[in-house]
Amino acid sequence: MSAEAKPTLASYTHPVRLREQWPVIVIGILFTLLWWGVALHERDGNTFKVWDDQRKIYAMAGEYFFEPYAIRGYFNAPWTLILLLPFELTSLEVQTLVQTGLYFVLLGLVIIKFGGNKWGVVVALSSALAADTVFELSIDWIVCIGLLVPPMWSLPFLMVKPQTAFGYLLSFERRAFIRATMVGLAVLLASFVIWGAWPLAMMENLSNQLIQLVNLSPMALLPIPLSILIGIGLGGYGFWRRDPILSTAAGVFFVPYIAPNSVLLIFGLLSARWPRAMLVVNVAIWVVVVSILQRLG
Repeated sequence: MSAEAKPTLASYTHPVRLREQWPVIVIGILFTLLWWGVALHERDGNTFKVWDDQRKIYAMAGEYFFEPYAIRGYFNAPWTLILLLPFELTSLEVQTLVQTGLYFVLLGLVIIKFGGNKWGVVVALSSALAADTVFELSIDWIVCIGLLVPPMWSLPFLMVKPQTAFGYLLSFERRAFIRATMVGLAVLLASFVIWGAWPLAMMENLSNQLIQLVNLSPMALLPIPLSILIGIGLGGYGFWRRDPILSTAAGVFFVPYIAPNSVLLIFGLLSARWPRAMLVVNVAIWVVVVSILQRLG
């Protein structure tokens, strides 16, 4: 990118051709087998909750398809259930294995798309965040699809878990933003036809839940005004540079709650840009996690 050229989203992305990315796919599959195997081993223990969200929430897609907010703990967009329906044909073990594989492979491809390499993928998937993600598997693999498809089609996938990567929109050029907004609005309107006034049902479901104990949102770790100021500064710079990684990172400073199992995607994006720095963070997190596990043991 020349000094005179105005930055665009395309300036930061690389084409992802699957036949050229087999090392990344293999890395994703290997780490899937590793962490899924550890989770399966710990499933009947007393130290960790394993696949609790999958069993109690996301495996209920077919039974509660037209009343998703009757599921305690379901706070995602209702069209998420369309993508989850095929998994109901399998056992919980197969569901979690396939969805872990999808997440790790798609996240690896996201890292490649935004300028990383296979070592950045290894840094992300070898982290304690990756292990925790598999233990309490969510549906962030759907958000990864939103980062891989052309911007025009991204919004329905990003809206599945807006707290994870909604800031990505700040990196869109005006025309792409308008097109993405039109597609998002079309999906939103269609969802009202199918599921009615579902935002009200979602808010009611949310108000009936207990406050989560573990929250890695910057708003929970920093004074709220400071978190907002950092988000504005980072988001403004990301918008000016059309930088997808900085824009996505900026978005997390505006959300009140982020579960630990949703941090891996941001960690992966940062590993695409700064793999060495994130390797240091990776090691530091493992040191803390191991020390905590030793105390628990």
